[in-house]
Amino acid sequence: MHNDVRVEGRDVEAWGLPARPPMNTRMQQGRWYGDADVRDRAKVAVLAPTLARTTGKGIGDRVVLRTSNRPVGLRVIGVSGNQADNGSVVFTPVTTLQTVLGRPGRSTATGSRRPPLIALAGTVVLALLVMLAPLRRAVRFRPGEAIRHA
Repeated sequence: MHNDVRVEGRDVEAWGLPARPPMNTRMQQGRWYGDADVRDRAKVAVLAPTLARTTGKGIGDRVVLRTSNRPVGLRVIGVSGNQADNGSVVFTPVTTLQTVLGRPGRSTATGSRRPPLIALAGTVVLALLVMLAPLRRAVRFRPGEAIRHA
């Protein structure tokens, strides 16, 4: 689930994800949220690196997510190295984002400026890039040469 929101005066995306998302969270500081955070609809956030840097926010700080439904304060518990949307994403437990948007238990977002198919395609491309990154580092290839392993 995702939604366009404002954080510290910046337009960013909020991604509501499970405790164990199907991607590498690439934690740089702090922690990713756990099952209890998802179950309890905890008001916690993990910031992507560009958002953390441009807002000056870090572990223990409070950020306000301004949604189309209502604003909500979240406590920053981690900073991820994930570069989704150029590193300008705030990750929250999926249940937290559903509640903030007034859509508890629903997996679709409202208020996104992206058409659903484009948003889905972007998410699929991101997931593929994240999964293939280790392979890209492990294999060196130049046209006309045999593939060499690093």
